Amino acid sequence: MLNETTTMKPANLAIAAGTAKTVEKKVMENGTSTTTTAITPTTTSTTTSTSPKTTPMTEISFFTSSDDIFSLDQQPKQSLTKVSKLDLQNPGKIIGLTVRDGQLLHVAKSHGEIDILNSTSFEFLRSLHTSTTIHRIGYFEDGKMAVNEAINSTLNIYDVEGRVINQLGIEYQVLDLKIFNDTIYVLSRTNSTVYVYDKKLELTSEIKLSEVPKESCNFILPTESSLYFSCQSGIIKSSSNGTIIGSASIPGGSYSLALLQNVDEIWAAQRGRAEFHVYSEDLKFVKRVIADHEETALWSNVVKQDDLLYCLDYVINSITVYRI
Repeated sequence: MLNETTTMKPANLAIAAGTAKTVEKKVMENGTSTTTTAITPTTTSTTTSTSPKTTPMTEISFFTSSDDIFSLDQQPKQSLTKVSKLDLQNPGKIIGLTVRDGQLLHVAKSHGEIDILNSTSFEFLRSLHTSTTIHRIGYFEDGKMAVNEAINSTLNIYDVEGRVINQLGIEYQVLDLKIFNDTIYVLSRTNSTVYVYDKKLELTSEIKLSEVPKESCNFILPTESSLYFSCQSGIIKSSSNGTIIGSASIPGGSYSLALLQNVDEIWAAQRGRAEFHVYSEDLKFVKRVIADHEETALWSNVVKQDDLLYCLDYVINSITVYRI
């Protein structure tokens, strides 16, 4: 079993075939040595065979033991107060959000248009018209953008006005794209591989998870020393080289949606509800953060600016703003 850090219910590892024995290994993170536990599959046979033995692939699965006693309703709660539900002037499928310069809310749409609104009055200011469609988008510190165009399978760098200044063809499908410290992290659909690029679209590394999740993990969150993956029923934490160093899940938790770093906390959007499950950086459950009115939601993108949260529901194509 991996070194799992949730206090309520450890996420468990399921082996695809064979029996298992545990083997401890050392993982270096932030210059310190951390002991984790890996599952090593072994096979037994009652017949003699000349065929070489094969080692089954180790896979991660999250589940709740029936003897766990945990009530989500009894956990600490924090309320979100709804400020506004934005009505955009220009139609189109919303892909991503960000706040620039502390006061400009950028709303990117799939057909390549980016609306710019005042981030507090929500007044429409202007639009950027790009030359590509937008599947995923992230922003650099200087306002330039990294964009995945799904139709032509490319990564693009836009200048601050939305003009393409660099382009790279890719041979994989993109699930998520994030920019952290001006480095681009792209999550592919294949084997939870993360491709890392610099601002010139030069590939600097490929991060492959040391174990393959059995369920979908559609969103990532890069931080200073770790990567977090939001999966269907749990959160995975890996080192910068892909070694899994923690995983967490709680009864009733269903994710595979947006992740947000808020100081030293990781906020995971709860599937189907207007709420977050909040974990510490080492994946101990902290609290629930819940909208003041019971609502359904599927938040694929969440941006925090001061005490405001901008939440994109990709199914109903709407942006709701809350005050923390």
